[in-house]
Amino acid sequence: MFKVTQLVGIILLAASPATAQVNISKPKAKPAKIAVTDCQTVAAVAAYFGEEKTRSYAEGNLDNALDQAKSRLTASGKVGLVVKDRKVTCKNYIDFGGAIGQEQKCVAQAQLCLRAR
Repeated sequence: MFKVTQLVGIILLAASPATAQVNISKPKAKPAKIAVTDCQTVAAVAAYFGEEKTRSYAEGNLDNALDQAKSRLTASGKVGLVVKDRKVTCKNYIDFGGAIGQEQKCVAQAQLCLRAR
């Protein structure tokens, strides 16, 4: 039979003559959220056959759109840009039927924000 006793971060397990010690470490702290202001939505669309490929194309188009928006904002003197809340949603777009199949349309969106000072 075991007797369990908890002492401020250390657990002692007592069994017969031998004892074991197990250290319990505190969980890692979550990184602080970045404070942001002045966000704008950047979006991109892709339509293709097969959701996986269409999703990939939409994400690539979003990356290009974010790069263009960052370049435009950086050129106007904005610094400390942060990308938040990336998401991609897909749905059936056009059903061509037969051997051609169903075309998918995916919309990728993200928030491009200025980091608060």
